[in-house]
Amino acid sequence: MSKDRMYGLIFQELGHVYHQQYGNFDQFEQGENYFLWLLFTEGISMYFEQVLAGNLNYFHQKTNGWLEWCNLHLTTINKDFDNDISKMTTEN
Repeated sequence: MSKDRMYGLIFQELGHVYHQQYGNFDQFEQGENYFLWLLFTEGISMYFEQVLAGNLNYFHQKTNGWLEWCNLHLTTINKDFDNDISKMTTEN
């Protein structure tokens, strides 16, 4: 892993720590709210990472075409998540 990606990962994890200490960190145990909450907390930590990196378009996971693939398939990803969320469990 490159030094830049390692810093990005550290920044993102610091975002989780910050959010847990200073944010409204309600927990949901199961169901749709739990998975929406996970998505929300990842968004908070990603924003934190981008602010610390000084670039709101920064993504430490932008390797091997990952970000481009996600952008290209965003509509399908959103639709699949919406279709699957009512059936999601921590086991699957």
